[in-house]
Amino acid sequence: MDKALTGSGGGAVRVEDDTVTLGLAPVVEQVKQRLVDQGMGFAARIPEIHTDFTLVRSDDVGKVKTGVRLLQIAGNWLPVLAVLLVAGGVLLARRRRRALVAGALAVAVTTGLLGIGLRVLRSFSLDALPAGVSPEAFGAVYDTLTGLLSTMVRAAVALGLVVALAAWLTGPGRRAVLVRGLWTSGIGASRATADRFGLRTGPVGPFVRRHRTWIARAPVVAALAAYVFWPHPTGWVVAGLALALLLALAVVEFLGADAPAAPPPPSA
Repeated sequence: MDKALTGSGGGAVRVEDDTVTLGLAPVVEQVKQRLVDQGMGFAARIPEIHTDFTLVRSDDVGKVKTGVRLLQIAGNWLPVLAVLLVAGGVLLARRRRRALVAGALAVAVTTGLLGIGLRVLRSFSLDALPAGVSPEAFGAVYDTLTGLLSTMVRAAVALGLVVALAAWLTGPGRRAVLVRGLWTSGIGASRATADRFGLRTGPVGPFVRRHRTWIARAPVVAALAAYVFWPHPTGWVVAGLALALLLALAVVEFLGADAPAAPPPPSA
């Protein structure tokens, strides 16, 4: 149904003029293949069936298809417009870091409300179905049409929370400074322990210390590129990229930590 309404073609359902038809040939072919895969070789001899069933005939079919197309266009450009508006607000704000935190949290909250709205709409639609309409069939169609949107909602919520947390942690606030101090001291203690066991970084340590800023930017850029080019990133993908970035920054901090001072020679 999604392919038919969006005009991407393929599948068993087709929309032509004012009629929605179901072609049995692709369905029968899939059933035959599943039966053969389960060891029923005789199913391969099932003849091809080219029969179409009319599912819906209505003058509103064309309007629905046009509406879906408009929703596609809005779905592609409204997120871009929202990001540009948030970025513009951050750039024009007097306290940009605070504005970034507020903007990222606002994106997470409003997108989360959209996800809740999708679930509520599903429940209301199931309750309002007329007699004779299968709730299971309607639920399957609804989940198919909104599945990608639900995935994007979860990814946007996760991304908003990650951006807000990162902006807050890099700020001058007292708690943020405390968290960064715990992070640095913990990695410094790990580096000192490694040095005591003879696990030294050699020439890598001084090199990382000299170019720490640029080296730390590399995993940030890599994480952003991975998110942008990842096909349909989910909330778990965002969380995984954030954890991978955190691990990479920890490695850079470990390698660039100042080597512990040598103990003073024993007094005579």
